Amino acid sequence: MGKYFAIVLLALSAFTVNHWLVQEIQENQNPQKGASPQSEFLITQVIDGDTIKLENGDLVRYIGINAPELNPPNASTECFALEAKKENERLVLGKIIKLEKDVSDKDQYGRLLRYVWLDNQMINYQLVEKGFAQIATYPPNVAYQNLFLEAQTSARENNLGLWSKCPN
Repeated sequence: MGKYFAIVLLALSAFTVNHWLVQEIQENQNPQKGASPQSEFLITQVIDGDTIKLENGDLVRYIGINAPELNPPNASTECFALEAKKENERLVLGKIIKLEKDVSDKDQYGRLLRYVWLDNQMINYQLVEKGFAQIATYPPNVAYQNLFLEAQTSARENNLGLWSKCPN
């Protein structure tokens, strides 16, 4: 009887932890967390794997991630940069998205720093999860740092995207 009780207790604990983790991820992907009511924008251009242009002309740099560079200064296009740009285009080009600010408003180049949401899915997260970008944490913008780290670990372990195509 004791073994049976222990097995039931263990199964119940595992179910509870799993339920809690799923709830935590769903709460972390809630676009209303920091988004203002007037935060919907049409994407008119994708610059690269982590930068987009809004209909109003503003450039937006995705917070917390870094995609391979298309044309870095004094260097050639990085491995998987074209694929990252194409995936970003597939996800957001011509679509209406929502923006969520963390702490900082703009980067050193004047681009808005934002989490980008489409249909309650965070694009920043999706790009990392599928191996089109990797995490790049710059405090104080760290709201989703742990979520991005989990996605990157999974992408890397499963050899997705740049993790399978590019040397270290």
